[in-house]
Amino acid sequence: MRFWSAGLFGVVCLALAACSQGEEKAGDGQADPAAASAPGDRLYNRQAFSIRYRLEGAQTGTRAEYVRDWGLLRATEDDTVMQIMGMSQPVRQRQVIEGPMIYTVDLTTNAVTVMENPIHSALVAEMRGQDPVAFGKAMMRRMGGTETNETGRFAGHDCTYWTLLGGRTCVSDWGGVLHTETGAAGFQIVQTATEVRLGDGGPDSAFVVDKAAARRVEAPEMDMQDVEQAAKAGEEALENLRRMAPSN
Repeated sequence: MRFWSAGLFGVVCLALAACSQGEEKAGDGQADPAAASAPGDRLYNRQAFSIRYRLEGAQTGTRAEYVRDWGLLRATEDDTVMQIMGMSQPVRQRQVIEGPMIYTVDLTTNAVTVMENPIHSALVAEMRGQDPVAFGKAMMRRMGGTETNETGRFAGHDCTYWTLLGGRTCVSDWGGVLHTETGAAGFQIVQTATEVRLGDGGPDSAFVVDKAAARRVEAPEMDMQDVEQAAKAGEEALENLRRMAPSN
């Protein structure tokens, strides 16, 4: 699983992003966008949108997120550089999430991996029939997140901050993540939305994956209790790092 900097909404997205059927013909190399989705299958309160981000700190560059069919099909494209222990590592990749399957494409080598999300089925069952944003908030609380009274505004859209896993995440009323601050002890990443396009699910090219070439990566078995325990352990680990970090 990819616990990326969008906070727990990222976890929910990983689990639910697509019971996919298609706008495109099967076998043409594109992920299959979901057919008509019932309200209980929706991850966001917008059918389609795109968000472009600027990344700063230990990871610099740009990220684009493309969402279709109420979040049941998602893609992200990164063009960044990661700074690790004084070394620079370029990160150029595409990730497409289709049902329980998470495809990652290295845009430099064209290598493709696929991993099955182990908590997809459990989250689908829990979310069915619920408002997607309300469900996302409940999930963040289960992971130790707290909604604050602080608000922000990025790329022309308002959001409310949550504290989660030692960082801050600003979430809009339709579920889009507009700003995040994550990390500790000198390894911090700040992601800021610079452009939001509601109604635009991004270019078809962002969803292209060579599935036949994908190398399977096995994810560790886990359930929701494991995820909640991992979140608690992560919070404690980050707090320990903050205590050990030299004060300015």
